[in-house]
Amino acid sequence: MVAGRTRSSDRRSVSPHAHRAGPLLRRAAITVGGIGQHVGYPHTAADRAGRFLATHPNVDVELQERPSHEIVAAVTDGRAELGIIADTADSVRLQCTTLRPDRLVVIVPADHPLADRDEVAFSACLDYPFLGLSQGNPLQEHLSGQTQPLGLRPRYRAYLPTTEAICVAVAAGVGIAVVPALAAARWSHVHVATVDLTNAWAHRNLLLCYRDQSQLSVSATQLTAHLVSANA
Repeated sequence: MVAGRTRSSDRRSVSPHAHRAGPLLRRAAITVGGIGQHVGYPHTAADRAGRFLATHPNVDVELQERPSHEIVAAVTDGRAELGIIADTADSVRLQCTTLRPDRLVVIVPADHPLADRDEVAFSACLDYPFLGLSQGNPLQEHLSGQTQPLGLRPRYRAYLPTTEAICVAVAAGVGIAVVPALAAARWSHVHVATVDLTNAWAHRNLLLCYRDQSQLSVSATQLTAHLVSANA
């Protein structure tokens, strides 16, 4: 999930296309932060921003990964112009547009006792060892924030840097894990089974947020349109 600020910059520099466009061209700098950019599957903000940059040579984008609540604070305070957050965050002071679902699922080895289940409550998974994302990862913080207050504390065998690494370890039989459904879908052809979570916190959407859409810079408005259309 992504959140971030678009910074319009008045700095001027020579565009790589300046010899075709004539004089010095104004460049706009956009800072975009994100929550849990899940390495290993498409549709991430980084992927979308890369495609946007390919067609907008005079725009610079900086991506920053942060938990949703930090992104909300940054956009609210004006330290960021745009943000992509989970709808579980308190964004009442911001304007938001829904981008897409970001459902969380449990992935287990194909021969695991839970593999034949269509759905399961998170509490029913606690008898089995888990794999988690590294400390500070926004998705891991979201999971801990939703489950630990209820006394639901998995036993983690390892903390890994990406969802791709987690999926590889699950396929090898190391443990089970909670990951986004889109990430799990890439591993459906290997020794991994996907089980839906029944918990409300697992059914979330990604939101694009900003303080006031009418006050966005031209570049931020263009990036907003690109992100919304790419997820339509």
